Amino acid sequence: CVYVCMCAWLAGLCTRFRATALLRRNVDTILKSDPDSPVPWLFAVYSEAVLLHGCSVPRVRSLFERFSQSRARTCVLLWRMFLEFEHVSVSREDDRERQTRNVFFRAMQVCPSAKILYLDAVRLAPRHFVEVVDLLQEKELHLRTPVEEIEEEEEEE
Repeated sequence: CVYVCMCAWLAGLCTRFRATALLRRNVDTILKSDPDSPVPWLFAVYSEAVLLHGCSVPRVRSLFERFSQSRARTCVLLWRMFLEFEHVSVSREDDRERQTRNVFFRAMQVCPSAKILYLDAVRLAPRHFVEVVDLLQEKELHLRTPVEEIEEEEEEE
């Protein structure tokens, strides 16, 4: 807890004085010292995307890519953030769905039983609904609503 408070204090100080290079350097040091914990990765993404006033898409994507290679890659929250980031940051619709789908399948390799990732995939890439539901059933995860009812509701709209 002290660790997180110190990082938050440092981030506030750096953003107040516009010392982004200092913040990035300290975040990199923290990531190198404890790459196995998801907390530094969460802080790194948050500081880059929110605190530094103006998200640098390549930097945030690079952080997520580094996260996906670390031992902390089993953190479902970071995969959800990665999915959302790819969905929001890509401008073309086709590229957006392709990138979101790629991240989803990478997340499934690491966290196959995280049902929330399947639900996020359906929400962010509805065209791949049937494919995601098939994966859910293959992993023996269940939906509360039968697929037929969902399809009927879509047809009525």
